[in-house]
Amino acid sequence: MVDEIRQLFTEPAFLVGLGILAVVTGVIVAKKMTDKPSRTVIFSLLLYIYVYVMFSRIVGAPTLDQWRSTIESGGNIFSPVFNFELLAYGFTRGYVLNIFMFIPVGMMVPCICRRYEKVIPAVLFALGLSLFIECFQMFTGYRATDVDDLVTNTLGGIIGYCLYRLGDLMKLFKKRGKKRKGEDICNQIPVFAVVIAFVCVFFG
Repeated sequence: MVDEIRQLFTEPAFLVGLGILAVVTGVIVAKKMTDKPSRTVIFSLLLYIYVYVMFSRIVGAPTLDQWRSTIESGGNIFSPVFNFELLAYGFTRGYVLNIFMFIPVGMMVPCICRRYEKVIPAVLFALGLSLFIECFQMFTGYRATDVDDLVTNTLGGIIGYCLYRLGDLMKLFKKRGKKRKGEDICNQIPVFAVVIAFVCVFFG
């Protein structure tokens, strides 16, 4: 585990993405677009790190090198495998892992900005991230696009959001103040972190 973390922080693509996000969140804090600067920066960077690891180590995001190798060998980079039957093989261990994989996402996103403190945007973010994963897996040549993954990932996001709300009820988080000018830009950070993570994995 320690070696994996060390390796992660030696990958140029990962560090570039981390640096870009740090600059963006730094500008947002400097422009006073969030009333929780420390929380916004910390959880934005944590979300980026987590999603980068998820894309590169767990769900198998496509990479440019993989595409080149596939094309040079005469293969097809677009080779979708679909499963639209819900729980076709029962509720397996893999689905439990999918749920746990998305719990941190559901917990971190509301900590970043005001928009995702509301349940619908938070759930839609988890659903959107899961759908994005299922879509790019059609371009890997070895992963299946599975409706079960979509459901279990989203469920994990919902559980994570509920845990955030529980922490809020226990007053672990300070209440936000009035909405600030430019806060709509701050609300885009979670999506930006996901996009940066994917681009860095793809070109890394």
